Amino acid sequence: MTRLALLASAGTVALGALAGLLIWRLGDQPASAPARPVEMQAAPPVPAPALPPEVGAVPAAPAPSQYRDPSRLPRRTPESAPWAEVPLTTRYSALGALAPALRAAVEQAREEMDPCFDLPGAYVSNPGPDARGPAVITLHLESRPGRLEVVDAPLDRAGTSGVALIACCQKVLRQIVILAEGLEPGLRYRYQFVLVR
Repeated sequence: MTRLALLASAGTVALGALAGLLIWRLGDQPASAPARPVEMQAAPPVPAPALPPEVGAVPAAPAPSQYRDPSRLPRRTPESAPWAEVPLTTRYSALGALAPALRAAVEQAREEMDPCFDLPGAYVSNPGPDARGPAVITLHLESRPGRLEVVDAPLDRAGTSGVALIACCQKVLRQIVILAEGLEPGLRYRYQFVLVR
């Protein structure tokens, strides 16, 4: 065998040995551990933004009583003046801010007076020549602290209404009390009331 052939054979053997060594070393390495799954952590909750307070959440201060405003009431009559000098009206509106309350009180009184019209002698059977129309009663209204009262209900004219009807209606009308917070005492008014059903 020539020298060249010997060198080639030795190189082949060396390469085979090196390859076997690499294969052995690789086979001796432990298998790589499986990849650990990544745990997904939930994001912390985001607090909801604070909402602005609702409009009107804070209760408004109560409005002053309308009965404290003199400009919304009829002019004041001196307490020393006789009732004949107290202004007389047939209209609710003449009492200013008190008009709605007086209207409601009178309408309720009308309902309570309804049985009066069915009493015996409610009407005059033979009225005189001057007896025309139903009776007219004048309500004397006077204020007390926080209320308005009918202090009297004198007869203005009887007309064709009988004594029984007039007396029955006067009893009901004298019981009228109108609550009016803030109304000062000493105010007086006169209101004419017609006895009609």
